[in-house]
Amino acid sequence: MQFLRDRKIYTRLGALVAALAIAAFAAADTVETVQAGGIKFEVHVGSRTANLFHVVDQMSEWSQYCHKQYGRWWTKTYGPYSDEDRQLLAEYSEVRKRKGWGGGLEQSLYVSADLDQALSDAVSAGRLTQSEADTERKVLLHFAPGIDKLTEELKDAGDAFLAKLRDKKEDLASFAAKAGRLFGTKSIDVPVFLIPDPDDNSRGGGFNGGVISLEIPPKTDMFPILLHECFHAFINPKKDRLNEVVKGVDGLDEETLNEGIAYAIAPGLLHDSGRVDPLRDEALYDVKQGKQLGTDSYMRFHWYALALRPLVQEALDDPNATLDTFLPRAIDAWRVLNDLPIGSLAVKGG
Repeated sequence: MQFLRDRKIYTRLGALVAALAIAAFAAADTVETVQAGGIKFEVHVGSRTANLFHVVDQMSEWSQYCHKQYGRWWTKTYGPYSDEDRQLLAEYSEVRKRKGWGGGLEQSLYVSADLDQALSDAVSAGRLTQSEADTERKVLLHFAPGIDKLTEELKDAGDAFLAKLRDKKEDLASFAAKAGRLFGTKSIDVPVFLIPDPDDNSRGGGFNGGVISLEIPPKTDMFPILLHECFHAFINPKKDRLNEVVKGVDGLDEETLNEGIAYAIAPGLLHDSGRVDPLRDEALYDVKQGKQLGTDSYMRFHWYALALRPLVQEALDDPNATLDTFLPRAIDAWRVLNDLPIGSLAVKGG
């Protein structure tokens, strides 16, 4: 009987410690508004719910656009996925594929609320079924101890990036003025979630469901990638226009046009000072890997961005340029690119 009483005490203590740990992570969530001209960011650092969602989302590799450094980090730190790990990631992927990009999970889990509250709110709002919410809870909590540790280890990187944003308000305002004028979007008001990233060689972000997620490594300058994602926020209200202009253009779709412009901005025009021309390097690497323009999304984005870069620079600098004057030139650039033998172009230096 004494053993049973002690076991109950230990169980309660364990539950208390777990609750305190969750509360500590919740308390660590910093939310700050950064206003710079036509850009308004609600910046979140240390959101446990957002970090759990983002890291598991990438580890699941449910989409070709998932960032694989998180899976590499997990297996390097904790060993190969167990059978249970793989089963849970598969269950997660089933839910994620049904929802797709921007289909409800981003709006539900890139939040400051704790996981239970976030999932409850998502069910109430009709973004998730109760079964889907239960799956999300089960999978995210399974991987939580490792992700919580990563969050704690890289918290300083997120805080440092937030401090950088405060110092970069003038640059943000200048970008907002040019992008807003060119794309006809006067201002954006976007939540930004800074996610810990263990790999200094990666530069990842996303704009989905009206939310910017930005992966913050310990040392890499992610400000140019933030501007890349800002572009998506500025152009998002014009997606119908992009879909309209690509109709009947061989090999071109809205996604390629959208991403081509974004990559032309960063890392095409804007990139960290330690790299000479990362966009060109990525395009040449695609060729060396034997990728094909017609079948590989990233190759299309990189090479189209190279073709668009001078046009984007000119349009951003020209006070009279608009989306309507820019798009016909962008379509012509694609047609020229689509007719070129990319391999020989790369050998000549791009």
